[in-house]
Amino acid sequence: MSFHHIMLAASSFEDSRQFYLAALSPLGYKELRFVEGSRSGLGAEGRPVFWIRPLKPENDTVSQGLHIAFVAKSREEVDQFHAAALEAGGKDNGAPGERKFAPGYYAAFVFDTDGNNIEVMHEGREFYLAALAPLGYKEVRTVEGVVSALGPNGKPLFWIRQVKAENDQISKGVHLAFAAESRDVVDKFYDAAMEVIACCCPILSLTRCSAHAFVRKSGAKDNGGPGERNYLPGYYAAFVFDAEGNNIEVVHV
Repeated sequence: MSFHHIMLAASSFEDSRQFYLAALSPLGYKELRFVEGSRSGLGAEGRPVFWIRPLKPENDTVSQGLHIAFVAKSREEVDQFHAAALEAGGKDNGAPGERKFAPGYYAAFVFDTDGNNIEVMHEGREFYLAALAPLGYKEVRTVEGVVSALGPNGKPLFWIRQVKAENDQISKGVHLAFAAESRDVVDKFYDAAMEVIACCCPILSLTRCSAHAFVRKSGAKDNGGPGERNYLPGYYAAFVFDAEGNNIEVVHV
């Protein structure tokens, strides 16, 4: 189940509207609907999902005490949100940094103009949960805020852990190649990793074009769309950089 939209009742409609226009701008949110003095609808993908309205004349209550978490495409977006929100009048509730909620959980928190706790987060683990799902990988073991293990058939094969406090480094420059059962699985991995919304080709019924021109919403970076490589006969693969710049490949031979 997913939410269709959320609406806040603001003590000052215009102050709240200006705050969110600035704070959510780094995430690609824009005002898609506006009725003067009545409501404002913001969204990042052509549909308003976050609404603000003024208080009604009678028997109404300001939205307060809420915790709303928005997903960022990258850690840079988290940083940009925090700076923009503070400049727009928000109050700091936690500077950008890693949290112990889950491995790679990077977030920032700001109180809005009515005291609601607004979070923007980026989680490296979520990339792998989505990207490896077409291969049958699921999270089979986890220690909250410490380590997460993914694998098929209940067997943990791929582990993600939190960076230790001292004398540790983020894994970068690693090339991991996962075996796929079919070319179709390679295609599905690429689409899931890139979180493809639609192809930019004129023929919109296509899911992929020769130039791999996609509209993307994730922080992953393309490193080679699905296709045959000349490494071996029938070597069909796709490549994506994860949030840390590691080269993730899925191949069917």
